[in-house]
Amino acid sequence: IDVAIDGLPLTGYTDGHAVRGSAIMLKMRIFMNNHKYAEAITPAELLIKNTGNPHEITDEYAGIFFENQKNNPEIMFSVQYSTPDDAHQFDQYTGSRMSCYPLGDLALAFGKKADGTDDPRKRMTLIMVGDPWVMHTRNTSIATGTYTYPNGLGTFEYTLGQFPPRQNPVIPVDAESNIPAWSLAWKKGVNPTLNQPRDKISGQHRVLMRYADLLLLYAEAKVEVGGGSTTDADALKAFNEVRTRPGVDMPEETTLTREIVRNERRVELAYEGVRLYDILRWDIGAEVTANKVTSAGGNGVSSVSCKWISNLWPIPQKVMEIMTEDAKW
Repeated sequence: IDVAIDGLPLTGYTDGHAVRGSAIMLKMRIFMNNHKYAEAITPAELLIKNTGNPHEITDEYAGIFFENQKNNPEIMFSVQYSTPDDAHQFDQYTGSRMSCYPLGDLALAFGKKADGTDDPRKRMTLIMVGDPWVMHTRNTSIATGTYTYPNGLGTFEYTLGQFPPRQNPVIPVDAESNIPAWSLAWKKGVNPTLNQPRDKISGQHRVLMRYADLLLLYAEAKVEVGGGSTTDADALKAFNEVRTRPGVDMPEETTLTREIVRNERRVELAYEGVRLYDILRWDIGAEVTANKVTSAGGNGVSSVSCKWISNLWPIPQKVMEIMTEDAKW
């Protein structure tokens, strides 16, 4: 990785080829996952304190994942697509089939501004009742109503063409799947105009590395070196650069704690494929997976206890077999 860092150009990410920031991010992730927090600070500062750093936090949070991806200075590496020849199924699985959906405790993790209004990232990450939703266009039996979320998430009105709450009994809508438990769906990265239940219709790039992730890892490393909290000026600058970006404008923090940084990573990076690795690094699997959903009816959810056995999972037998000397490649 050091060879890659030395050899790759210090430029913005543009055409699908790795740049120096991509390699720096990978090196930092390796250090962090191995709890080498002091060592992780060094590669991060190769960018953060470099006057030629081409990466920066952008003003349009939602655009990072859809519509504003070309030459975006916050993206450090992504898998790039170009329709119609090269496309993927993200919108179908997420927006139509709802094969994956957010849980209520994620919605509760988003904080509030000083005036009591919600963190804007919540409504840019999650579809909530009353949001525009192209799937709900014909079922007039649930055309209009009012829904109150539990735990103070708010009361919202909805009408035809907007995201409805889960009904009891369940009433099908235009989507391939019914509205999921908690009446929440993913908005981040979904093309809001696509309602075709077909494969390979998505053309937006799938972001794998971005500068906000690096800045938050840097702040986390400083917190861990500080024993669980810090007022380090560099850490605060990096953390607040993410949190106070135009369009989000959450209040600055003046002291960073382990809890604050971990929650910021959860809401900033939700549904970007890093949450599991954070859970493993922080050793909180037994805490956050204490229960798993078994069924959902209406607005109720049933669950059973779930045992977290280990942070280390077995290596598949086939993988071990191909590493033997007499393996057939």
